[in-house]
Amino acid sequence: MSRLGDRLRALAPRGAARYLGNTGWMMAEKVLRLTVNLLVGTVWVARHLGPDGFGVLNYVQSYVWMFAALAGLGMNEVLVRELVLRPERREEIMGTAMRLRLAGGAGAMALVAASLLWVEQPPLVEALVVLVSSSLLLQPLLSVESELQARVEAKHATYAYSASMLGASLLKVALIVLDAPLAWFVGTLLVEQVLLAGGFAWIYRARLGRFSRTRFSAEQARLMLRTSVPMMLSGAFISVYMKIDQLMLMEMLGKVEVGRYAAAVRLSEAWYFVPAVLANSLFPAIIATRAKDLGLYERRMLRLYDLLYWMSLGVAVAMGLAADWLVPWLYGPGYEGAAAVLRIHVWAGVFTALGVARGKWIVAEDLTRFTLYYISIGAVVNVALNWLLIPTSGIIGASWATLAAYAVAGYLAPALFRPTRPSFVMISKSLFFIGLRQRWNILSSRQ
Repeated sequence: MSRLGDRLRALAPRGAARYLGNTGWMMAEKVLRLTVNLLVGTVWVARHLGPDGFGVLNYVQSYVWMFAALAGLGMNEVLVRELVLRPERREEIMGTAMRLRLAGGAGAMALVAASLLWVEQPPLVEALVVLVSSSLLLQPLLSVESELQARVEAKHATYAYSASMLGASLLKVALIVLDAPLAWFVGTLLVEQVLLAGGFAWIYRARLGRFSRTRFSAEQARLMLRTSVPMMLSGAFISVYMKIDQLMLMEMLGKVEVGRYAAAVRLSEAWYFVPAVLANSLFPAIIATRAKDLGLYERRMLRLYDLLYWMSLGVAVAMGLAADWLVPWLYGPGYEGAAAVLRIHVWAGVFTALGVARGKWIVAEDLTRFTLYYISIGAVVNVALNWLLIPTSGIIGASWATLAAYAVAGYLAPALFRPTRPSFVMISKSLFFIGLRQRWNILSSRQ
């Protein structure tokens, strides 16, 4: 643990304690969230609903999640950057972001409803999708988290996340005890988002000011949208290549196979919060370092790639070895085939972790417009491979398709474009151990 702390301090500026404390709060909330969600929201609910009910629950969640990037307008990192660089204009920046995201949420909800005209699902499933999609209207309040990140005060965001998660989890436990129907479990997805938005509203009012003082600026909107729109579109494509497999499985094989596949994916993706927390917490430090010393900035980016790569490699090996006994032990009978999916899908986490670090580099370099290109390539690869492999290989084919798409979007595709090629080179150095000893020997230095 102390060696990890040394490596994190090497990535942060002199005020490392502040960033490490921020990371600690974010990590603690995510660990609590992981533990409760895994035990209650995944394992217990999956056992109670069975593969068919759990499949419908994940289908609804995945369907709405695919439109969440459009609702958020890809503005999270952009909003953090603007607040870090222009803190004196925070009320204008926040007011503009909130109003833009309200419009984005309304538009995304309308798209969800319209898209159901081309989906052949039972009326109840479609009604549940529309119900949960109303959570997209809460996007403006989620902007508060970006300001807390910019202020390096993530511990206050953890209060909102923890309270909403615990509230929703207690509701799920009550529904299990009462043997409530499936629709009520789907409704907890909306309840959790309402609790989260309410928590952020309270934090903003208590610590940051009044919403009435925020104001809209057309100039600020144009500035933010110029950078965020490519991020929004890339986020939409990310949603496609992360969740399209479950939607295609529902259409081709039915809800039982979706339930089995989703059970494995929940375990495979359970740890994804770790690289996200590390990168999000250190993002303000990375931007500040770039403005002062490009050489130091590049060395710290490379060290971040190394750290996340070794972390993801360890998780993939450990979870792959444990899959055969872990899946039956957690889920019980009815989830046959999920262990095989887990052994394949868990390796996608390596490219996910490296992609998280590269995403911060993309924002810092103001190259977000290129993200759309290679993310779209990954999405096309995933859809095409799912279309080819699901009919012949079922959920195993879907897991191979997802792994291939993550590798293409997270590693190979950036090499096709000259401005993003440096990130391909840096990731290659981590993947193939190029110059690893020299880099890690100086991790504990202040350089």
